[in-house]
Amino acid sequence: MPASGLSDLVAQAYEAACDTAGMSGFIENTAEYFGAQQSALTIFSLVDPDVFLPITHGISSDDIRAMFDHRQFSGTVYAQLEDTPIGQTIELDGNEALNGTATPAPGSASRVSLDSVNVLAGVVATDGGNRCELLIFRDKTRGDYSPSEHEALQDLMSYLRRAIELNKRFIRMFVERKTAISVLDNGPRSIMTLGQTGQITYANRAATGLLRNDDGITKTNDCFTVADPEAREAVEAFLHEARTNNATDAEGQRLMIVVPRTSGGAPYKLVMYKLPFDTQKAALEQAQSMAVALVYDSSTMTDLNESVLHNFYNLTHAETALAKAMYNGRTLPEASVDLGISVNTSRTQLRSIFKKVGVHSQATLLQELAKSFFHA
Repeated sequence: MPASGLSDLVAQAYEAACDTAGMSGFIENTAEYFGAQQSALTIFSLVDPDVFLPITHGISSDDIRAMFDHRQFSGTVYAQLEDTPIGQTIELDGNEALNGTATPAPGSASRVSLDSVNVLAGVVATDGGNRCELLIFRDKTRGDYSPSEHEALQDLMSYLRRAIELNKRFIRMFVERKTAISVLDNGPRSIMTLGQTGQITYANRAATGLLRNDDGITKTNDCFTVADPEAREAVEAFLHEARTNNATDAEGQRLMIVVPRTSGGAPYKLVMYKLPFDTQKAALEQAQSMAVALVYDSSTMTDLNESVLHNFYNLTHAETALAKAMYNGRTLPEASVDLGISVNTSRTQLRSIFKKVGVHSQATLLQELAKSFFHA
């Protein structure tokens, strides 16, 4: 066996853990390293054995599945692997690996013929309800596997286990990030994160639209920009403190200001919070975020989301229509006329709305409806 062979396999194991295609090449090279003709990596669920993924070289997936299905026979390879510690290896005759110490009933034997091979196998990993095992089939003319070969496979499985764990961690991080971004993108508020030079490192869908409007808050050279001089000075001072970690009091950790629009419309309410920021890490990663900016835009809250009100508070369609009319500034008599119902009917519906929403006055009802959750 070449001295560099195992190190090459170790390097490939880290790449192979990322995709099935790469794993197929890894299994083939593993067989070649051990002078074997066949090899297989199997992953299956401990809860549901029907969930079985064999990645094979030189032997069919059906044949490996047949071996797996013989695990109920004492002494078979999969039966023995159940009692084998993670990272350890076992060696057995090919026929024994398939049939174990019991003789299968007539007609039940697998079509697999392993009389001419010796099997070296081990448990790579067991976690999350899944089990991963590695099997190598070598012609008996090569003799038994040497102690150094057992040790080499144990080392290889150790590296493969680390590669799989590392890959799972990256997958979990990717899924969590994708989920978080999906949640943020569907939020009604503009949310942005800012880097150490004020560059926008993330902007959700609402923020992207706000920046595109260029009405008092925009971006210049990918940096967060406020048009109003006084508001801009406050933002720059806050970002400077976030970058230098000068502010330690609770109030210094956030900024809450009103930002005028250049169009003269209703101003924005801007809230900024500091994020954990490491200046040393920032030197290596310029895109590290140090602050989050939330922009409350009253112009996007001009109407209520009737479907949400109906589903969330179980308001009837008539009650939802009345709530919407009152939110839009109509008095109870005016809303009654608009909706074509009597004032007495409106009062009855309003009492029902109070009860369902959990308020006791029109003022508190309007405050509840003004919350962003209920806006389209």
